[in-house]
Amino acid sequence: MAQFHEMDSEWNILGDSFPKQYYEAPEEIEKKPKAENESKIRLRLQDIQDAHNRIKSDVVCTPVIEAKCVGKSFCNVFLKCENLQNTGSFKARGACNILSTMSPSEKSKGCTVSGGRNYLCAMTYYGFKQSVPINVIVPKDCPLVDKHTYKENFAIVKVHGNDLNDASLHALTYCDEIGSNYVHGSDRLDLIAGYGTLGLELLTQMDRMDAILCPVGSGGLVASLVLAVKSLKPKCLIYGVECSAAPTMTKALQEKKPVMIQLYPTMADSLSSIIASNNAFNIVRGYLDRMITVDEVWISRAMINILEREKMVVEGAAACPVAAVMAGLVPELRGKNVMCVLSGGNINSSRMSRVIDRGMAAEGRLVKFSVALPDVPGAMAKLLAKVTDNGADVKSFVPERAWMRRDIFTVSDDNLMKEDHPHVLTFNEIKQAAERIEGGIIHTPICEAKISKFMDYNIYLKCENLQYSGSCAERGVRNAMLAYGVVGSERGVIVPSHGNLALGAAYQGSTLGVPVNTNSKTNRSQVTVVLPERTPPAHAQRCSELGADVVLCGDSIDDAISYAKKAHKESQQIYMDSDDPLVMAGLGTLGVEIITQLPEADAVIVPVGSGGLLAAVLIACKKLKCSCLVYGAECSKVPKMMKALQAGYPVPVNVVPNLGDGLNTSIVGINAFATLKGRLDRMLLVDEVYVARTIISMLERERLVADGAGVCAIAAVMQGLAPELRGKKAVCIVSGGNIDSGRLSRTIQRGLGSSGRLMRFAVAVPDHRGGLESLAKVIADQSAVLKSLVTEQMWVHSDVTTTWANVVVETSNEQHATCFKEKVRDTYPSARFAVTDLDDKRSVR
Repeated sequence: MAQFHEMDSEWNILGDSFPKQYYEAPEEIEKKPKAENESKIRLRLQDIQDAHNRIKSDVVCTPVIEAKCVGKSFCNVFLKCENLQNTGSFKARGACNILSTMSPSEKSKGCTVSGGRNYLCAMTYYGFKQSVPINVIVPKDCPLVDKHTYKENFAIVKVHGNDLNDASLHALTYCDEIGSNYVHGSDRLDLIAGYGTLGLELLTQMDRMDAILCPVGSGGLVASLVLAVKSLKPKCLIYGVECSAAPTMTKALQEKKPVMIQLYPTMADSLSSIIASNNAFNIVRGYLDRMITVDEVWISRAMINILEREKMVVEGAAACPVAAVMAGLVPELRGKNVMCVLSGGNINSSRMSRVIDRGMAAEGRLVKFSVALPDVPGAMAKLLAKVTDNGADVKSFVPERAWMRRDIFTVSDDNLMKEDHPHVLTFNEIKQAAERIEGGIIHTPICEAKISKFMDYNIYLKCENLQYSGSCAERGVRNAMLAYGVVGSERGVIVPSHGNLALGAAYQGSTLGVPVNTNSKTNRSQVTVVLPERTPPAHAQRCSELGADVVLCGDSIDDAISYAKKAHKESQQIYMDSDDPLVMAGLGTLGVEIITQLPEADAVIVPVGSGGLLAAVLIACKKLKCSCLVYGAECSKVPKMMKALQAGYPVPVNVVPNLGDGLNTSIVGINAFATLKGRLDRMLLVDEVYVARTIISMLERERLVADGAGVCAIAAVMQGLAPELRGKKAVCIVSGGNIDSGRLSRTIQRGLGSSGRLMRFAVAVPDHRGGLESLAKVIADQSAVLKSLVTEQMWVHSDVTTTWANVVVETSNEQHATCFKEKVRDTYPSARFAVTDLDDKRSVR
């Protein structure tokens, strides 16, 4: 086994210059007992370094970010974001290394693989990249979305057996039949060597790392970290984290050998390994510092925490290390720098929706109760009034949420106040703002969108949803607070908002140390945020946690603005909104960053609310690169900027509820409009159905959480509204990710319905034995998944020998949905399908 020594800082741990004597000496780790099976370890640090040199240009060097919330009062938590890999998990490293070491003759034979979702995604992706034919064997219960993903990478997918064990056994036989290479998904040294490159990256990204928490399935990843990290930084603790439903490595260490265990259903399904890998066990035994198991409740809570606070999508397995910290299972790490490995983000939207609901229930944010009511008029109204009077939001259980036709919110159409002398923003103001806010905001990354490979566009994402408060708004409020001299004064600020500006103000107020007003009898904070009463409770709670006073007023943002302006005059607090020139100047720093990070950008597409962000980004981009096109994108239901451009001045429009609620103002800002008038290249109106689909695409493809307003720019491209940008580099600003979990769950359901991946239909079937069985067989034969089936016999107009079945099924994509619909109609002419377009008012097609 490798000897573990501290190393001099000038040595290149990723290169070939690392002195061999520091990893070949067979000595034990400091005071730890020598492992009994040390002679069985056939992998060396040099193998990992070779793997790094081999694959570094083909895999993503994923970022390490400091967690915004997890463990803040306990330890310093950092996240290694392997969910941002090309294939959504760390498995990309192992798969790339395996295929890269194959000879041309081996590659020509192709590979036959079977295993977990992350491994198969990685093998099919890199098989396509390296022109290696891949045959995938999956069991019958493989999700449709997964099979579709493998086929997108031009793999041949074959279904065999009832479970993964059956599929794996068949894969061995099948590869002999066709003469291909069988590539095992866990117990391979070249696979573990590829995983180990993650450990080498960590050592270059973070010097002061006291402990690493790593998810454990069969053990390949944690074994690679033990070998790579302990060899170079022996004092760094490495903990393995398993779900309590599959304690594979824990049992192996107890029995001193890999043993088969009983598996139970878990949301961390990629950790469900029936037995630990032999090679991994030989490396881990005697050198791993500790094994931890976490239960399902904490996994779901960790997933929601990462989604809401970090604005990233992770699968259950990846959330396990964070769950261990949240559950208080590592008290010995108090005050330490703890690295949690987010191993993957491959979770389909349907499952994510269920996880959100269960996690919210576990946190007490969703409460289910039963109550006996008198069967008299008004009883239900009194109950609902009781609930709402206590500040709770009533959620009725509706199985067909994807096809609801009612609006989620109602918004008033009161006009905003107007000013007579608008301020036209200048680039010099933006430069001053950039200097002023430096060090107080995150320089968010620009990354190439994975959806680009499915379109003719080169799309890049400016990920402002990764700001601490979850949106770009904090750039503006920080600049305004510093410029107004709020820090140290007694005036304070008051901010009306849908949520993003309020969260930014609350966070920046706490960061800048805006004090509590001690002259007030109520000891009120000097940051006051005014939100509509229909604002998600999570947003209001978060503002309150950050130290702001929260005022809920009216049904709409216009009501909140009216209240804030009145309070501003009475209290002498500084009024601040997105049309404030100083806020706009801070937002303009986003445009400076875009051109600095991607000088070759041909176009920038910006979501449009009141217009402050669009105006500021336009001024910055046009100044730094005059040829860069700047487009605005807004929801077609509330086209206030389009109407203003047509009229030549801001005009009020009716606010219709929609998924991009962060953009829902009835009129554009007068300063914003004066700044961009005559300079904007184009406005794009986005249909709501594409907003829903884009939110899902961001979850599934990019592993990022964005709200409806934040995805408007990307949705415009997906809708095909800018064909002139084909072949050009277009940057879409993801302006925010503050979507509460309840709404995200509903959006997922509606998006799946609108894209045809969830279908609802009613069909008349014979009311005798075998009638429903025949219907279920038709569904199964078309490879659709039956999600719900409810029969109706009383309130129907058919004869008594027939029953109506209301059915919900899941398909893989729109093409599959069309084929399925045709087959059902051929078999059951009476079938009536629900509409899938969110804007279609008809009940059936």
